[in-house]
Amino acid sequence: LTLSGHTGNIVKWQKRLGEGSWTDVSNTTTTHSEVIPSPGSWSFRAEVKSGSCDAAYSDHTVVVVSPTTVAGTLSGGGNIACGASTGSMTLSGHTGSVVTWQKQHNSGSWTDIASTAGLTTYSESPSSGTWKYRVKVRSGACSELTSNEVTYTVSACTQTFSYTGSQQSWTVPDGVTSIQIECWGAQGGTYGSNYGGNGGKVQGNMSVSSGEVLYIYVGGQPSSSSGGYNGGGSAYTGNGRGGGGASDIRIGGTALSNRVLVAGGGGGVVTSSTGWTMTGGVGGG
Repeated sequence: LTLSGHTGNIVKWQKRLGEGSWTDVSNTTTTHSEVIPSPGSWSFRAEVKSGSCDAAYSDHTVVVVSPTTVAGTLSGGGNIACGASTGSMTLSGHTGSVVTWQKQHNSGSWTDIASTAGLTTYSESPSSGTWKYRVKVRSGACSELTSNEVTYTVSACTQTFSYTGSQQSWTVPDGVTSIQIECWGAQGGTYGSNYGGNGGKVQGNMSVSSGEVLYIYVGGQPSSSSGGYNGGGSAYTGNGRGGGGASDIRIGGTALSNRVLVAGGGGGVVTSSTGWTMTGGVGGG
């Protein structure tokens, strides 16, 4: 601390904590420094006297001393099912303010969790894999410290999309980079005791990005000579049954050109008035 612009000699310095009483400090130089003994708002000033004139105090300056940061202890962790909540993770025993919560998926990088500043509890429903959580804490101008980590092991996620007769969609959860897909086309229509061909099956792995939207079309089995939903062919005669619709997945839009996987529908049944019957074949992938 440096006093300048004064006229006269420095008699002493003074300090006080908060709005308490002033305490004399034996120092007659224009500068003062010390190790502050405890946290709080400390004020400092100097007393100056020129010759036989009355002594006067300078204005005072305030030094805010923060308590040392303590990161505290984070509770939580365990094994949970896909789609389940972590439950309330709680930070306790800390000194300072929460700067942010962070999480890590498998062996990836730690990322800040948005809008968690100041929160001492947090919960979410993570995707499958191993997730770690921790909290960053800082007390005033002191150094930032990180709490202990808690770990959750989340079982693999599966989701089934059945026939609805319309487009469906699925958004890739946070942290998911790869999915395994099993896709079946619809069976061809059945006429009497004559069954249409089974739909094709396609299975494989696909790379995806968090937040990406997949558009899903599940083919339908027809009950008339018209083809099933999503591309099933019509039967040749009115007594027949149409082919099953294809099932497909599209990324980046709903146009046919965005299809990344297709399982064809099975062929339908065709009959004639003379008694012959033909059954369609199995759908392709």
